[in-house]
Amino acid sequence: MRRSRLTLLVEDLSALAAAAPETPTPILERCLARGRPLTHAATNADALRLALFGVRDTASGAAPVGALTAVADGLAQAGDGRHWLRVDPVTLTADMTRVFMTAHGLADADEAERAELRACVADTLTEAGHALLHGHPERWLLALEAAPPFTFMRLDDALGRDMAEALPNAPEARAWRRLLTDLQVALHNAEVNRRRRARGVREINAAWIWGGGRLPPGTPDAAFQCVVSDHPVSRGLAALAGTAVQPEAECEAALALGGELAWDWQPGAATARAALERLERQVAALAGEVARGRLALTLVDGGGRGWRVDRAALHRFWRRPRPLRDHFPADTA
Repeated sequence: MRRSRLTLLVEDLSALAAAAPETPTPILERCLARGRPLTHAATNADALRLALFGVRDTASGAAPVGALTAVADGLAQAGDGRHWLRVDPVTLTADMTRVFMTAHGLADADEAERAELRACVADTLTEAGHALLHGHPERWLLALEAAPPFTFMRLDDALGRDMAEALPNAPEARAWRRLLTDLQVALHNAEVNRRRRARGVREINAAWIWGGGRLPPGTPDAAFQCVVSDHPVSRGLAALAGTAVQPEAECEAALALGGELAWDWQPGAATARAALERLERQVAALAGEVARGRLALTLVDGGGRGWRVDRAALHRFWRRPRPLRDHFPADTA
């Protein structure tokens, strides 16, 4: 490995630490104890991604996740002036009085099921005068000429929340709330969900619209020579900046090139314990390169907390490691 500087973004580190507190992570804990703390001003992981690329201002004040996804998936490029929205498949679960979003994504759906679900959503949106777009089998989008006069809650914020609280309540949102209801009815009645219910697997019985915005003006900073990521926001930002992008499966080859690198690490569908165990192995390998003087590592959590770990930091033996969860206040885990 040539000498490199790596920014490792672990979006869910605080949540993983809270969900699997007994998972042994001695190398990760040592790096956090001895690293030099830093803080990024970011309200969420997508805002942090923008900040890492020098994008600190958007028209709406929120990360334009839909627009950057469109760039990552080849549906838009610099100068596109449309207002993009993500349309994500989700699972709603009801109790006696409330309805909650309990899961999202298509990880447990095969290719045929994904096509059926997409067709169901596309037909419902067409009836409402919208065209469903997709450049990736797991991501759906809408492109509008004008922005709605309200915002949709971020998907991560809506997860686990009562839908009565998550839905936009502005009077102008009435038609969109009705559209979300129509999508829920259509998906619940879809044959693909009838089969899934019969098999005892979760229904994908709704869609959540969110992430609205236009592409940020100007060009993001070319802060990195290469970005290792499967995340559409990071990939979209890298594409706009003219930065090389590699999938996570190619991370070792990217690190071997040296220079200024970013790795947007994703836990995938693994359990919290399995994800932390994988992260521990990867950080252990990186810490070995830091100890040899070949790498300077900056590890950043999605909440904006960071630790800069270089060879000198590793020699701060008096800084005793503490449990991973202790690095994050309970109210942000």
